[in-house]
Amino acid sequence: MTIREAINGFEMDNVLLGDNENGIVERNIMAIKALEVLYSQRWIPVEERLPEKPKENPLYDNKPLELYLVSVKNTDCVIRAFWNGSSFTDGWEKLEVLAWMPLPEPFVPQY
Repeated sequence: MTIREAINGFEMDNVLLGDNENGIVERNIMAIKALEVLYSQRWIPVEERLPEKPKENPLYDNKPLELYLVSVKNTDCVIRAFWNGSSFTDGWEKLEVLAWMPLPEPFVPQY
C-alpha cells in the first residue's frame, strides 16, 4: 500500500464514521500526510528508481526537463541537475548520479 492509498482510505473512513471518533481519523490523516512529505524529501538511489519522464516544461522553452538535487559520483557536494527522462546533466555534460531528490517547494511568505 502506498502512502497515497492510505490517505485515501483514511479519508473514506472519516466519511463513513461521520466524525464520531473524536478526531482520531483526522489525526491519522495528518500523520500520514506528514510522512508523505518526509518520504518525498529523501535521497533516492538511482538503483532504486529514476524520476518519471518529464513533460514539456514552459520554463525551459517547452523542453522536457525537470530540476532535481543530485549526489554525483566522486564529489562531496550536492548540485542541481536537469533530468530529461534518460540522463542527468548540469547543462554542460552528462552526470554520473548516485542518488537524487525532488527540489523543495519555493518559499511563500505568510502575511
